[in-house]
Amino acid sequence: MLHISMYITIQTLWEQGHNKAEIAKHTGHNWKTVNKIINTYRKGKLDPNKKPHPCILDKHQALVLELLEKDLSGVRIHEDTVMKVNYFFNLGINKKLSTLRSY
Repeated sequence: MLHISMYITIQTLWEQGHNKAEIAKHTGHNWKTVNKIINTYRKGKLDPNKKPHPCILDKHQALVLELLEKDLSGVRIHEDTVMKVNYFFNLGINKKLSTLRSY
């Protein structure tokens, strides 16, 4: 999977008039990959298609929102979420704080 910066680089080089072989050589990617990105760009889609992946916290959205409304810090929400989920549901969830921050 290419990062968004590589999509932008390929699009920029294409707009500057470089051909697909030159772009492939410059970026180090296969010409078929470059071709796919350029065709996607031509169709009006400027960013890569990302498949939606469920978050582990989706099941506990109500609890997280309730704690957010209490104006608690991220660390406190993390501690309370892990404690309540483990106590009430006995799921053994011990996720990192970064998971909660990205949610």
